[in-house]
Amino acid sequence: MRNEATDEALLDDIVKVEKALELFLNSKFKDAEELLLPKYGQSMYFTEGVALLRTLRAVMTFDPDDMTTAIESLAYAAEIASIFRKQEKTSVMSMLSGAANLVTGTKDPNYLNGMTRVQKHAELVHSECSVMQSCLTLIAHTNIVNFVKEGMQMRSCFATIKACFRFLEKIYEEEGVEGYNAHYIDEHFTSGIVMNAGLLALILSFLPPKVIKVFEMIGFIGDRDIALDRLSTAADWPFTPSIFVSSNTKHKFKRCFPTPHNHTGVSGGLRKSFSELILLAYHIVLASLNPLPDCNLPLASAKLDACLAQRQESFIYRALRARMLETQAHPEEAEAEYSAVIALQRDYQQLYHACLWDMGLCRMAQLKWEAASKGYLTLYEESKWSRAVYRYTQATTMYSIKPGDTKVAEMMAEIPGLVRKIAGITVPLEKFVSRKSRKFLKQGNRLLFPAYEMLYFFHGLVMMSRDTLKVVVEQATAALKELDDKKAKHVAEIETNVVPYETFYDDVCLTLFIRAIALRELGYPTSLSYVEIKNQVLVGRSYKAKIAGESLPNPVDSLSVASDDDIRSLMRSIADFKSLVSHSRKIVLDHWMLIFGRYELGSLYLRIGEFDLARREFDAAQNKGITDGESSENPGVKKASLENMLQVRCHNALLKLRALEETSKIM
Repeated sequence: MRNEATDEALLDDIVKVEKALELFLNSKFKDAEELLLPKYGQSMYFTEGVALLRTLRAVMTFDPDDMTTAIESLAYAAEIASIFRKQEKTSVMSMLSGAANLVTGTKDPNYLNGMTRVQKHAELVHSECSVMQSCLTLIAHTNIVNFVKEGMQMRSCFATIKACFRFLEKIYEEEGVEGYNAHYIDEHFTSGIVMNAGLLALILSFLPPKVIKVFEMIGFIGDRDIALDRLSTAADWPFTPSIFVSSNTKHKFKRCFPTPHNHTGVSGGLRKSFSELILLAYHIVLASLNPLPDCNLPLASAKLDACLAQRQESFIYRALRARMLETQAHPEEAEAEYSAVIALQRDYQQLYHACLWDMGLCRMAQLKWEAASKGYLTLYEESKWSRAVYRYTQATTMYSIKPGDTKVAEMMAEIPGLVRKIAGITVPLEKFVSRKSRKFLKQGNRLLFPAYEMLYFFHGLVMMSRDTLKVVVEQATAALKELDDKKAKHVAEIETNVVPYETFYDDVCLTLFIRAIALRELGYPTSLSYVEIKNQVLVGRSYKAKIAGESLPNPVDSLSVASDDDIRSLMRSIADFKSLVSHSRKIVLDHWMLIFGRYELGSLYLRIGEFDLARREFDAAQNKGITDGESSENPGVKKASLENMLQVRCHNALLKLRALEETSKIM
């Protein structure tokens, strides 16, 4: 092995790895790997780079061989890093200290004192690779022994990251930026520590409050402001703390220390680009999945444009732009962008498949069922991610074209056998599509609006154009009339108030749910809720005043002025959601509609400034679909599909509700 135990050799390697990183960001994945492979096993950062690329492939494919290769590569990279870590002297006191650290999950930051630059980087690389190795091991080989072993390893690595963060924080507080040079600290080390500390805090912030408190008791941080501040520091983005910080003098928020001004490389920090990708994913992707109070789409858009100006043919950044077009409810433009992205990247087939999936959703949102079906057939034949979901989605698109197609029934019959387990657990979405396929067969090869149902869970309904939403409303209205007529005819024939078939009210509630979503999007599109929190308050006040027939407050812009048609759509949406809740006790199979319906009604109230009503609906969604005073008339649901997904959404919705309330008080 080449001697890397000098600063010059380490920094020289980092400069070369920066070139590989640039190739990676420009979609030249094979070129990046070829640049790194010659020093695989000889250089700490070259070895980690190869391991990261193999990890990306493994996560995309979930192929057992790819998983094994990635786990072995990460373990090897951690082993290489261990060679360069500072060797602790064995003594009674050090053994006692190590035992105490194992119990508390903490490390004294002073242990970094006297370390060389190489030794500090070795701590970072070892922790990064060990955490990723543990995550993949738990996914690929779940058993109680691995759970305990890998859990302890992850805890130790996080303790190292925390200790390094506190070490850097102490240096900045006592010596300022100038102190970095004296302690052999560069932008690559600081960006790595700050990014990892921020990412951990961000992940924890999505957990329910009770779980976050447990993690905070053992020294972790689950605060969103702290997480975003750290990631913004590593990415060199501006950051403004939320209303939770500015309105609370007791908040524990503390600005992150800056990275070194004097750079040893050209990237501004080897992990700066990864920090930026995390932030882009947060503001563009996660914000479209959850109602985030601190979403800043205009900033993300500007930063994404800057990245694309530097890397015009980048698969990653162009895919993010396509996702942003989805978020802005431009499915046709997003589809065209995905087509261009797919043409750029075929080296990593799995990334091509990821874009093909999203492009299929864009096509479904335009009611282009045949084109969507072809894409999902390709995914079913080529991708190993979730063949059950691909098959079911393909079947629903074909069913939308020709309900009586015998091929659809054959596909539905296949789906239960395609369901698999990851980390010993059945994927919730696969369990859902398996239930729906069995329902299809049980009902004599029939489902109502299965494609719209799938679109809802993947946020496809909210990316529809106004014209398409009107079509959905018309279809749902016609379906409800048909259901009413069918019930009236059945009652007249048998002279008793019995439903025509067992799952009749499942169909009624689903139709109400889909129409309510479409009407809400016509009245107040989700794409308008990604503005700054102050503007959301102003828009909400405008809608609330219009509904109450009061004089309008000063609007933030022309988009905040609701038309009479908008208000009528919202009122109809509220009525449909309430009707769904009243009928929900008659649901036989699809119990998810009650809790998701209450959540979506809460989202509507949130947009129009009815905060108390929004809180009531979110609380009901988290409490099996019922709230105080309703238990006698509605027993709620014991168990519903995709309930954990909803809990995450409700957690973030309540955070946004608090942010809107606090902001409203000071405006």
